[in-house]
Amino acid sequence: DSFGNPKVFFGKVGIGLFVANGVGDTFDLPSLIPNTENIFLSNTNGPDISINGESIGIVYKSSDQENTSIKYQKSNDLGYSWDNPVEIFEGKNMSLSIPMFDFDDLGNPFIFLKVGEYPNVIEGFIKSNDEGETFLPFSNSNINVGSGISCECCPSNPFYYNNRFYNIYRRNENNIRDFWLISSVDGQLWDEQIDIDFND
Repeated sequence: DSFGNPKVFFGKVGIGLFVANGVGDTFDLPSLIPNTENIFLSNTNGPDISINGESIGIVYKSSDQENTSIKYQKSNDLGYSWDNPVEIFEGKNMSLSIPMFDFDDLGNPFIFLKVGEYPNVIEGFIKSNDEGETFLPFSNSNINVGSGISCECCPSNPFYYNNRFYNIYRRNENNIRDFWLISSVDGQLWDEQIDIDFND
């Protein structure tokens, strides 16, 4: 965390996500993060975690018998208590996977995820303007990057720098797969992109 103390997150299918808070070389007993019993834990669909000051955020895919959704949940006291999850994206008629996120300079979370199924997978972008209380509708962040689609099996790498949103993702264009860096000021117009994997 921001004080240099370790946090260990782990889960059990059907029960939920746990966190063990460390202080120095000891750990508290693990505590169950509430409302995470339907969280995906396997392979690349496991939760993504980021820290901003004393706030910890987690984003994860959740599924019950009727619905699959992407949820965001936060703690404002370094993981000792947790707010109720916020449903970011509900996919009743759409495939959703691999949510990854970071914070901007104001402490607002922003998330990239795969939306759709092959051969129509986009790199969806969703952001919050109120520290994760609500989220805006998603936009297609790879719309200006040629004719390729987002690779549905590879996590993205989002970050925020110098007042811009950035993302490194793997693009698939006719089965030629390479990594691209894209950037935007507002999360709507993705006006900068560059191929950073020249060997494909």
